Amino acid sequence: MRILSLILLMFFSLGIKAQLTITEFKSFTCPEILAAGDIANSLEVGATKKVTLKCSPVGAGDAVEVASGRSKDKNYFQKEHNIVWVKFRAGKSGNLNFTLRPLSGDDDYDFLLFKAEGENTEELIKSKKLAPIRTNISRSNVQNLGLTGLSITAKETHNISGKNSAYSKYIVVKKGETYYLAIDNVYDGGKGVMIYFNYFLTKTIRGIIKNEKNEIVKNVVVSWEDGRTGETLVETKADAETGEFEMKVPIDEAKPKQKYVLSAYSEKHFFSEQSFTSTDVKDFNDEPINLVLNVLKKGNKNRLENINFHGDKAIFLKGAYPSLKRLFKLMKKNKTLTIVIEGHTNGCSGGVAKTQLLSVNRAKALKNYLIENGINAQRMQVKGFNCKFMLYPNPANEEESSLNRRVEILVTDL
Repeated sequence: MRILSLILLMFFSLGIKAQLTITEFKSFTCPEILAAGDIANSLEVGATKKVTLKCSPVGAGDAVEVASGRSKDKNYFQKEHNIVWVKFRAGKSGNLNFTLRPLSGDDDYDFLLFKAEGENTEELIKSKKLAPIRTNISRSNVQNLGLTGLSITAKETHNISGKNSAYSKYIVVKKGETYYLAIDNVYDGGKGVMIYFNYFLTKTIRGIIKNEKNEIVKNVVVSWEDGRTGETLVETKADAETGEFEMKVPIDEAKPKQKYVLSAYSEKHFFSEQSFTSTDVKDFNDEPINLVLNVLKKGNKNRLENINFHGDKAIFLKGAYPSLKRLFKLMKKNKTLTIVIEGHTNGCSGGVAKTQLLSVNRAKALKNYLIENGINAQRMQVKGFNCKFMLYPNPANEEESSLNRRVEILVTDL
């Protein structure tokens, strides 16, 4: 009997462990979604990275559970339009955010997030005795394609209806915890939605900012950005007297090669950028990161390693946009600054003539971006250098190839 009990205990433990294993993907059909309009029939997601709801929910289910009838209510929908419930578990301990990505940018999805508190959670939610820990009922931004969720950078935990942030603050979770997510599509006849769950760690980094003469630079803004999407994740100011900064930065430990950009910006200096991977950040010790800002001066050349392009194209990668904005801001603040934009390619496999044209077009792409944002075209010249000055003549990977597909800035007057 004792042996049987041990065997049963072992299988029970394995079952619990299996429930907490993070799966890559789950998908739900239209009938499943339509049947999940009430909390008791929630879609069971478990611990999953990506969930697809193939259809928009329709109607409010059999009962109205999380609507108050009041506008500007931070905890509840004013009305349940087209609602579906999703029940998920935290697959690991740490910080969690998620993104709701509508299959149609015309849809407007709102959400309420509840943390389970024992066996009576569903009744507590329905009776409104258990308030949501996060909500976002703000109006959809068409330019944002209807994206909403929890974000690393969001400050507010609850966003009421109206023109407010599309994202609410991330949550700190423990492995195995259960959560209920009520999702409501404001519009009828909509399409489905993707849900992306992401766990991240934070690491404290510190550094010091000086110019090329080893002098302290004042009024420096330091940013930590997602190198893939260009999103600013954290921002701070360096100390005006010492040039030192300290910030707690997020990293995705599940993606060791995920790229992040640490940048420093000052109005009278050319901005500085350094790239790091998740692995780099995890291995940081207490040594400060040194960032050097070059004084704006005639003859200085600055390499923009984060303004890169798609292969064989003069189209910016998404991660280039923070650097583009910094350059625009610098040109706008320094109205007499004139520059030469120099374009480069990753090899000359298509022939020198073809890659020469490509390098010129890459320089023109940057010039056109600045013109479109109000910078006088007379302040900029363009040159192409095809593959003459590759940073990596024999690139070993896509990262090195990407760094070859770049532009550089030569200051010609100030």
